[in-house]
Amino acid sequence: MLVPVKTTHISEIIDNPECYGLTKEYIENAYKKHNEKLRIEGKAREEIMRELVNKGWIRIRYYPKHDSYSIELKRFSNIEKRYLAEWAAKVINYNPIRKYSDLSIGIFSIDTKVNCPLSELIKGKC
Repeated sequence: MLVPVKTTHISEIIDNPECYGLTKEYIENAYKKHNEKLRIEGKAREEIMRELVNKGWIRIRYYPKHDSYSIELKRFSNIEKRYLAEWAAKVINYNPIRKYSDLSIGIFSIDTKVNCPLSELIKGKC
């Protein structure tokens, strides 16, 4: 399921925790634990985002200033590669110039990053 984000990832999660398999209590406790105000992009946000990625969610961000994408996921198996290739094909179909966009994939399970152009992801070369 692709979930569009209108403001920030953490605001979307706070506003719709059930969609992500979380509870408001979990989120509030994470912010309390780190002594942060709700919606602040600090350590609580990092903890919550990591929890979701470890549950299998894939986080995709676009940076227009650099025309680049950042993807965070737990593992980069054939299933995730297929999902991301389908996503990249849709992005490029909508805006063909994006095939040259840079892509950085952070893989939590092995604590590493893979870098390649979006067009290479579609070809399975990342």
